[in-house]
Amino acid sequence: MQAQARSAQSVADRAQENARSLQVQSRQAQGDASQARLNLATQSSVGEVQSQLGDLRTQIADVLQSDILSTKAAPVVNTSGQQTGTLVNVTA
Repeated sequence: MQAQARSAQSVADRAQENARSLQVQSRQAQGDASQARLNLATQSSVGEVQSQLGDLRTQIADVLQSDILSTKAAPVVNTSGQQTGTLVNVTA
């Protein structure tokens, strides 16, 4: 009878050790899953920022191109209100 009790106790001890091991593995798996979700969210955010930066580059290029094309010398108006031509930079 004592041999059976010792055997049963040994089986119970091993089962408890296995349960503890499974708990540790479960916590590690939950941590890994949390990290994976965080990484996915980070990648999504980085992709969105890159897309927005690309749009911003395009807008800047468009503005710069339109400024270059529309840059014309402004006419100069004399004291009588007449346009006399364009102002020339006379500073040395």
